[in-house]
Amino acid sequence: MVISSETIVHDVTEFLVSLIDNNVTDPILARRSGNSKFVLSSYPSRITEYPFVSVIVESPDTQEKFIGTQTQRVTITAEIRVWARNVKERDELSDEIYNTLRIKQTAAGGSVSENLSDMEYTHIGDINEENVRSRLVEIQYTYYAG
Repeated sequence: MVISSETIVHDVTEFLVSLIDNNVTDPILARRSGNSKFVLSSYPSRITEYPFVSVIVESPDTQEKFIGTQTQRVTITAEIRVWARNVKERDELSDEIYNTLRIKQTAAGGSVSENLSDMEYTHIGDINEENVRSRLVEIQYTYYAG
């Protein structure tokens, strides 16, 4: 995959969804219905099965061009939310996502090879409601557009 500055939000969304979907174990893969996905690129608008992961990429923040070049530093932020049936499942999926993002940074096809560097991973908060456990994290990358 090639991340382009012209389609950066779409490309980073597709990159993260694919990375998580291909490297994080879906605990209910064997019994998940065909209408339900494990990793979504938005909040679900239809009934879905728990657990699932949502990936929302925000509009990029672009700094001025470097003097004498056409290169700009772009900060791209993504919200990754794990929606689970219980705390143990939420924590295990969150840990697996974190480790996937961390380990795949420098691997072939990882974030660095896609010109996404300086990953920052921030735990924003947890929601513990009666039937759903959720964890929200924010990741931030630097992308050099030029």
